[in-house]
Order: sequence, then structure tokens, then C-alpha cells
Amino acid sequence: MIHIYQGAEAGSKQASANLWHESTWSSFHLQVEYRWLDKKFVPRTEDKRDAGILFHIHSKPKKVWPPSLEMQMGDGSEKAEFILNGKTLNVIQNMKFQDADGEWKPLEKGHISIQAEWDELDYRAVRVKEIEK
Repeated sequence: MIHIYQGAEAGSKQASANLWHESTWSSFHLQVEYRWLDKKFVPRTEDKRDAGILFHIHSKPKKVWPPSLEMQMGDGSEKAEFILNGKTLNVIQNMKFQDADGEWKPLEKGHISIQAEWDELDYRAVRVKEIEK
């Protein structure tokens, strides 16, 4: 269990962050269980809850919001999925990123991270399984 902002006083000023895996992943199944808890923190004490799972982080994984794709999770979201009941709901293909020299390159793999954005929540059962090509 990863408890985000455990022990912090509600309404206190907290930093945002992301926890990323040192491995890089290309084709994978990702499963994460999460639940929102009660506390909110400055600067978002009045905003809707917000967090996300970042994947295909292709550079600067230690940044709070690194260059990546994000599956957004927020208040009122019961699920955040691309596949439901075995049916593909969204397909992203031919992904590219712009490198430091301004050249577009294929986005073939990257790190995965979970976010902490000023709302108390638990993450558990984070599972990643590489898919054989």
C-alpha cells in the first residue's frame, strides 16, 4: 500500500510528486487499485481531487510532470480504463516525442509513475506485465 501524504495535516502545504519505476516498458498490461481519502492540501483544498498514472515517460522521469502520456483520475471517476469488458475503447498509435534538438522520434518505451497532487489517496496492487510482441 502506498499512502500519499500519510500523517499530513489537512489543509497544510504539501509538495506534488511522482513515484516512478526505474525500468522502462513498451507493451504492457497495467493494473492499479486506488481510493480517495479525506484530506486535501494547499494549493488545492477547494478543487476537485486529481491524480494520474503517467506512462511512456521518455525523458526526465524525476520531474513532477515529466514528458509522458497520462491516464487522468479525478473526483467522480469510478474507473479510468482504455479497455472495458475486453473491448478496446481507445487506440493510440504512431506515438512520437520531440527530443531536445527538436526532432520527432518514435515513442517506443518509457517509465511508468503514479502521481501525488495535493490529495490524500492510497495506491495498492500496482501490477505491470510486459506483453510479448
